[in-house]
Amino acid sequence: YYKFRLQDGSDCDWYVDNYAHDSYDHEDRYENGTGMMVEGANGNPCSDSAAEYVNNSFDITVYDSSFTTPAWAQNAVIYQIMPDRFRNGDPSNDSAWPYGDVYGTAIHLHPTWNEPPDDPRDSGSPYYEHWSADFFGGDLQGIMDELDYLQSLGVTAIYLNPIFSSPSNHGYDTSDYLKISPRYGDNALFAALADEAESRGIKIILDGVFNHTGSDSIYFDRYSHWDAGGNPGTSADGSGACEHQTSIYDTFYTFNAGSGPCSGRTDGYQQYDSWWGYDTLPLLNENTAIKDFIFDYSNDDASPAAVIQYWYAQGADGWRFDVADEISHTFWQDFRTQVKGNDSLNGPLYSEVWYEARPWLYGDQLDATMNYRYRKAVLGFLIDSDWTDNDNQADRTIWALTPAEFDYVLNSIREDYPAPAWYAMMNLMDSHDTNRALFVLRERSTDLNAAIRKMQMIAALQFTFPGAPTIYYGDEVGLGAVDWGGYGLWGAGKDDGSDIQDDPYNRHTYPWENESGALPASGGINLPVTDLRAVYRVLGHTRGNYDVLRTGDVTTLLTDNASRIYAYARTDGSGTQSPTCALAIFNRDTASHSVTLDLSAVSGVCPNGLTLYDVLNNGASCYHQCFIAYSEQYSRPGFGGAGARF
Repeated sequence: YYKFRLQDGSDCDWYVDNYAHDSYDHEDRYENGTGMMVEGANGNPCSDSAAEYVNNSFDITVYDSSFTTPAWAQNAVIYQIMPDRFRNGDPSNDSAWPYGDVYGTAIHLHPTWNEPPDDPRDSGSPYYEHWSADFFGGDLQGIMDELDYLQSLGVTAIYLNPIFSSPSNHGYDTSDYLKISPRYGDNALFAALADEAESRGIKIILDGVFNHTGSDSIYFDRYSHWDAGGNPGTSADGSGACEHQTSIYDTFYTFNAGSGPCSGRTDGYQQYDSWWGYDTLPLLNENTAIKDFIFDYSNDDASPAAVIQYWYAQGADGWRFDVADEISHTFWQDFRTQVKGNDSLNGPLYSEVWYEARPWLYGDQLDATMNYRYRKAVLGFLIDSDWTDNDNQADRTIWALTPAEFDYVLNSIREDYPAPAWYAMMNLMDSHDTNRALFVLRERSTDLNAAIRKMQMIAALQFTFPGAPTIYYGDEVGLGAVDWGGYGLWGAGKDDGSDIQDDPYNRHTYPWENESGALPASGGINLPVTDLRAVYRVLGHTRGNYDVLRTGDVTTLLTDNASRIYAYARTDGSGTQSPTCALAIFNRDTASHSVTLDLSAVSGVCPNGLTLYDVLNNGASCYHQCFIAYSEQYSRPGFGGAGARF
């Protein structure tokens, strides 16, 4: 961090950032300014810690000069899947969990695929206050069956929400890190899936939840469900840390004095630390025992293999880490040293950090992050009034942005990260933890057609910008619009009287036409929206075919607030890529506009007179005017509406 001090004897003035920051969780419109002059503080003008400007520092992004991220991560198109909700390929394992409840709530196995998840907020429902206990039967075989579909979209990596043994439908309460949930298959099936995916050029990214386990785990075993071998049991055998202090897993957790649920412990420590007070999620420690268990910290190659090394050996290619910011930097430094350094397992490591993730991305810890800041910026560009919900409030409010503001935020995000991390970001528009993008857009659009056109623009932004476009399953076919049936249905969020809630409504099943249950339609538009899927497919393959869209530089060409047009170029100055220039133009207006672009900033690779090919409209060539950008005016499954003249 730095600021400039201009000193004349005992008097000082300061040149500082326009914006003050005292944390990494801040509003992106107000950071990384061009600077301003301020007078030194009264009484002590030369002090750099004066309250008036102590936090108005410029910053330089520094990182390990040897920091690299895997090339395939920078080139990836990522598809996120919640296994239970994507495809049921093997109905025989639908009831494979050995117990009939999830923390005392009876399991509900849906008889129909194309129907909404249970609504625990609906007081008139038999499933009122039933959380995470309903299942649809999706599994690894279903994902394997649809690898050709994913390949047809241009997908090159699958990010799987937790697939390890767990009682809940979301899987973030791990029961056994070394076993696939029996609802999804088994370890051999995972290895087969990884092999089949690899044969199609598709990588597998697993979800690692190492901040906590489930209380119904073989390690904690609050309910005495498991024996010492991790098999279902019917009585307490002392193998779980909650059962008795002599458990080999005792040091995994922090127990506190007093009577409590771990009544089998005779040392008087029957209470325990848990994640944000949820007693179903006991917190893991960060001691040597845990580090050895998760990533072989001691580097002794002990048997059984540590969790990370085991799943790499089974075919995993990378990891996303749940609540990575709630685990210490030391843990992640040790993790990288062992896994990438000593073991040369170089898959990408993604953090779940919703705000500025730079402290984890200096090259000594993780590689990239789930880029929720990019999501916020893109959605802000595509709405006309601000958006708040249960996850987007205060500094995380999705503010409506002009083209100039949008460009400022994108460049501000870029300034915050090392280039190896920035090119490998998971550029997502939604996830299992947010409202679906189409829901947000529909709530801020005149009709469903307009919202779907904005989804097409979202895809164009994702697939033409640095970072890995990340698709949450079903977005490409239109899950999330309230038009399909109302709030809380078909992926649309729901207002509970205090906030618009996302979970569990955002976790609807993928709308397969050949599965049980009727699919909705609205105003002549059917779910799945095949025109929208066609845009994703063309863009996915376009990105895959042109290096410049994956690894080229990006340069802003136009921010026209009056006409609501934004344009940038992707360029390769090295001359090693073909083509060396790609242009992306976005028209947020409802009227068409002719656009003149100044290419002087990229003239070396985008010279005047170049011939452009419209990849979204059958590769047509054009010189004076061509429709290569997206406009809200058009509903056809292609770009159009903003003419580019050269």
